[in-house]
This record gives sequence, C-alpha cells and structure tokens, in this order.
Amino acid sequence: MTRKMRNSGPADRVKLSFGALAGALLVAIGLPTALLASAVVGEVSNVEVGAFGTPPNAERSALNPKNTVVRDEFLETLERGGLSVRFIDGTSFHLGGASQARIDEFVFSDDPDGQGQLVTLGEGVFRFFSNGKGGAEKIRFATATSVIGVRGTDFVVRHERDG
Repeated sequence: MTRKMRNSGPADRVKLSFGALAGALLVAIGLPTALLASAVVGEVSNVEVGAFGTPPNAERSALNPKNTVVRDEFLETLERGGLSVRFIDGTSFHLGGASQARIDEFVFSDDPDGQGQLVTLGEGVFRFFSNGKGGAEKIRFATATSVIGVRGTDFVVRHERDG
C-alpha cells in the first residue's frame, strides 16, 4: 500500500524528522547499513564457547545471546563451540562444534501454507526442532549433495566433509 502525502503540514514534518533522526541514530551507534536492510529471521538463544555470524555485506563478528540473525547470514562455531538460534516462527536450530550453515531463505506467515525456509549446511552437526509449529514440512536443509525435507518435529544431521 502506497501512502500519498497531499498536504505537508507540521505534523507530517515531525513524523519525517523523527524517522530521519531514528535512522541517523542507528547508523551513529555503529549498526552496519547492510544489516539494517537485512530481514531478521531469528535471535541467538545460546552460545557455547564461541560462534560467529557473517551477515550479507558485513564483517564476521562474534555472536552472543540476544543477537539477531538475518536472512543469508553465514553461521559458524568453534571446534568445541555451539550455537542455538530461535527463529521468529518459534522453531529452533542448533549447530554443534566446528559447524557451518547459511540461512538462505526464510518466509514466515500466520498461514502455514505460506511459510518455508532453506538452510544450507556446511560441515558439522545440526539439530532442528519445530516446537510443534505447523508448516514444518516446508523446511529444507541442503548439503552439497542432497536436500533434506523436514517431516518430523526433531532431527539431528551430521554432515562430513566428503558428503
């Protein structure tokens, strides 16, 4: 829906000024512009030893609980590390030690038929839990040699370098 502004009165200027001020404040506190434009798909719920995220067009950085995770973000853990992410649809995803994954697609809708996600798995151990949410069958995990469609509510995958 496009919003047209016919008469630009004082109230409209205040709204525009507030929007500009909020945007300037976010940039001033150091949030990368690319991260601001990315679609948030979840939040880090737990980090064990060490984990990193590389959002699109941004630098790799250490992840901590409450950090956001965005679409197309590359996630990785240290050898003895672990990372848990709670997606905005209530599902959760865990990477074990020395694991890598990219959140390629994420579509959330109140209608289970309109949602889905694709996560590309690198080497490592991964666990997905749907929390009984509908639409879990539209969640896919891809490796270099296969695509796994989720039909259950809880599963673990170990993907090794040789496929």
